[in-house]
Amino acid sequence: MTAVSNDGSKSSVASNLATLYSMSGLKTLVIDADIRRPTMTPSRLLSQSGALDLPCQDPVRLNIVRAAGRPFDILSSSTVDARHLLAPSKMEAFLSELAASDLAANGLPAYDIVILDLPTLASGADELIVGSVLDGVVIVAEWGKTQVQTLQELVKTLQACRTPILGVLLARVRAPKRRKA
Repeated sequence: MTAVSNDGSKSSVASNLATLYSMSGLKTLVIDADIRRPTMTPSRLLSQSGALDLPCQDPVRLNIVRAAGRPFDILSSSTVDARHLLAPSKMEAFLSELAASDLAANGLPAYDIVILDLPTLASGADELIVGSVLDGVVIVAEWGKTQVQTLQELVKTLQACRTPILGVLLARVRAPKRRKA
């Protein structure tokens, strides 16, 4: 998930999508890759394990914790930053590690779905290059607020990074009021 600006919609969409996947029985991980403005990993969303207070452990998968009150796991932005996971080669290696079949043999979960809450265009194009190793990116735009020209700039940036774009999701769309007969 990415967006043009930091309005929080993309993180809400990522969290809700992860919840839906988890409730359907898929082992789901959310990676808070927005290291400049993390909204997925404030203490309200992490379990009471104190994971944000611990130094980053190696291997990276040991830093994954259960999101508080949610049916999915989360990797904090502090770990993403400390391990330089926004570098495409490092993210690709980490994602391969998460899908490895030998994880289950060692008592560690293999994930069916991994959702990245990516930085926004406002954070800089250099942080979006990690999208090149992903299956695809969903752009979250806010109805009535996201400018078409800025959205086009984000699409061009993602295309320049060779990031597959899955589509655009419009957030905060209001249903029209029904007329009373």
